[in-house]
Amino acid sequence: RILSISISIFSKAKQNKAMKSATNGRSHGGIECDAEHEPEEKEWTLIFKLKIICFACLIWIAITSFAPAPVGLLKPSSEIADTEWSDGCTDGLSYCLCPRETVCCDNLRSMIFLGISRSSAYFPYPLYMMLFLSKANNLMTALQGSVLSVWIQFPELHHVHTLAGSIAAVDAFVHAFFHLLRWGLRNDDIKLLWETQTGRSGLIALCITPLITWPMLFPRLKKKMTFEWRKGLHMLSIVWGIALCFHAPEMQIFWLMGVPVVIYLLDAITGLYFHTWRIESTLFFRLDSGSAMQFTNPPGFELKGASYVLVLLPWISKYQWHAFSIFPHPTEPNTSSLCMAAVGDWTKTLNKSIIRPTVRPAWIMGPYLSPFATAIEFDNIIALATGIGITPALALIKLYSDTRRINLVWMCRDASLLEFFLSTVEFPRDAFTLIYYTGKKTLSLPPELPESVFLFKGRPDLERVVTGIVHSIESEDCLPEEIVQSGRVMSSVPPLTRFRIGLRRLMDIYTATDIFDLCVELSEGSPNSDPARQTSTRNCEGNQGSAMASLNRRGSNRSSVSLRFSKHRSSRNLGESDQQFSKLGLQMAMREFHGHSFLSEECIDVIFEAMDTNKDGWIDQREFLSCISMVNEEDDEDWSESEDVEAADKKPVTVGRRTSWLLLGDNEEMEAPDLSKSTTRSGTGRSSGGKSSNSTSRSRTVAEQRRLFGTGKKQASDVGDESKDFVRNSREIIKTWQMLYCGGSAPVVNNLKNIHDEYGIDLKIEKFDW
Repeated sequence: RILSISISIFSKAKQNKAMKSATNGRSHGGIECDAEHEPEEKEWTLIFKLKIICFACLIWIAITSFAPAPVGLLKPSSEIADTEWSDGCTDGLSYCLCPRETVCCDNLRSMIFLGISRSSAYFPYPLYMMLFLSKANNLMTALQGSVLSVWIQFPELHHVHTLAGSIAAVDAFVHAFFHLLRWGLRNDDIKLLWETQTGRSGLIALCITPLITWPMLFPRLKKKMTFEWRKGLHMLSIVWGIALCFHAPEMQIFWLMGVPVVIYLLDAITGLYFHTWRIESTLFFRLDSGSAMQFTNPPGFELKGASYVLVLLPWISKYQWHAFSIFPHPTEPNTSSLCMAAVGDWTKTLNKSIIRPTVRPAWIMGPYLSPFATAIEFDNIIALATGIGITPALALIKLYSDTRRINLVWMCRDASLLEFFLSTVEFPRDAFTLIYYTGKKTLSLPPELPESVFLFKGRPDLERVVTGIVHSIESEDCLPEEIVQSGRVMSSVPPLTRFRIGLRRLMDIYTATDIFDLCVELSEGSPNSDPARQTSTRNCEGNQGSAMASLNRRGSNRSSVSLRFSKHRSSRNLGESDQQFSKLGLQMAMREFHGHSFLSEECIDVIFEAMDTNKDGWIDQREFLSCISMVNEEDDEDWSESEDVEAADKKPVTVGRRTSWLLLGDNEEMEAPDLSKSTTRSGTGRSSGGKSSNSTSRSRTVAEQRRLFGTGKKQASDVGDESKDFVRNSREIIKTWQMLYCGGSAPVVNNLKNIHDEYGIDLKIEKFDW
């Protein structure tokens, strides 16, 4: 009955999922995507394989318990009456079972209760074994490099562990309840609970089960308990495993549970003595919402893939080991880094104790495999992260960007974290790097950001972004490397065009009022100008590397600039005062934003003359707004050097507004080199699955890419729908793609799971939620 009920529930769930998918398909332009495609091959994940093994165990225990002897335990009533524990079968039964005192069932009610209790115990026994094997981290990391990894997804074992723990929390009470009910209703068999080895071992396991599992299952209880208590109680699982070894001596459970427990203990000892490192000089420094640490790799310590380590800081706590993703330092060789969000007691204490950058000792255990290690099985990766969850994605970029496309989608509100990584990480040029800043603090950006980075203000539409990335790369339409190459010819374009494109970059993240105010502040002779600031800025003109004096990474002078990252315009609108700026103010502002080499003095002369329509030597609000309106025109009309800002050519310049500070242009309009549409890194095996750029009705422009990946509500829906349809109809191609997410945002996880269900893109999630 249990087996039939389980199959029925599974079938209904599968039907509901199919109906949901069909509904989603009809909601996209009337396309019933599931009805049009052949049935997909079942994904034989490790958890699915374990479910099959568990059902096999259920069938085995049902047969060996209720089949006639010698296969099972059922015997005629006359043979049962010969035992010392029963007088024979009752309730009109011809057959019953009574092999030993603890499993004596001579009536129908006892046999039903035994069936339930035995099924609830033997069905999850494979999962109980995996409870311990899944946490043999050193063994699992070693086996990942063997051929066994072809059939067993070792990085998924943490999910197996949590699943098995959840089942054990319920199963232990179901199993005990029906055994106690059977014993209590049959004579005085309840004494077996304390008189037999089976009863005593079961009672020990039952009593400690809630202590082990409940603090991890119930968030409210978890928040009220300190880490030390949760971890200490969780280690009672060793006692729980040993108790199960002696629970059913006649069924060989001693070996079934004893071997995994011994393997776990030996693995823990091996990790403690052979894979634990004392780092005497570990550098710690503070971030807005957490802390970071870096250290030189000790001899024998090697990162072979996306990994995590356990960290012990004796000067914070001598008993707490915490798991964090580890990644190679972007610029320092043989150096590893970790970032730790201040969300728990331990990490908050660490953050408060780092008053300034400090060098302290640390103990590191590992490294161990993380779910991101499965990236090696795919040639196109979309690594998604929120906040400090970017660290495993950085490991992928460092380790695999030479052979795979590692696309990054990062949502971050921590200004210092974003500034740190933008200043140190070399992002790949042949993959999309999309950063969505959701914080309120002013960003202090480096003089020249990586040319492959798109920086947006606000939150992304993840479905549109993910499908857009897949579509662009698989159709080879507006590839990332083509965008980068297009930007390299910026120096050859007319100064007015270069200025317009640069101004469009600023408009993605600053308001027109912000830009105008800075130009006024830096203008010589303006009542709002700051002479000291002008002098400081002019002193930097001869130094190429420090052209952004007030926008340096440390932000030492950033407070003097009232530039606000905000979705809304500032409280003062242009046109409310008679402020104006000079040619010097324009020149200094452009150099603060884009660096000294952005525009020469001769270019500034041409630009200023075009903007100054009344030729009085000053730019007022009306003239500046005329410039801004030209920048924001939908058709992107180009400017001619010989015409003023209110005139425009009819020639379109399809340039995307983005805040990467890279000056991009469409490769046709900017006369970029003719890049082959089949441009891929040699040896990666990446292809478009027989599809080319001709698979779309037209070539996508960089401006459309900006609308596709942007955050506003007015994004081009036609571009997004085109990408969604492309991905939905490319099931074979999607098998080469994987989404990897690290972070603690439940809405993001839900969105990604919906994308996985809708489009079939593989998804792995990493989260250390101790």
